[in-house]
Amino acid sequence: GIAYTLQIVGQRGMNDTTSSLILSLESVFSVISGWLILNEVLSVREGLGCVLMAAAVVLAQLPGNKK
Repeated sequence: GIAYTLQIVGQRGMNDTTSSLILSLESVFSVISGWLILNEVLSVREGLGCVLMAAAVVLAQLPGNKK
């Protein structure tokens, strides 16, 4: 509960797009933590899937020209 409260407090003064991009990095930190702490290794296929998913999340959250 403390972490979620601090997240809301940290988001309060930020731009919506910036905060959503930062929060989408949660999966990146989980992969890095699994690699560093648990010595987990991703296959090339899994790594490529992670990169594609992260790119899709970022592209979906970027502001575009709205007509």
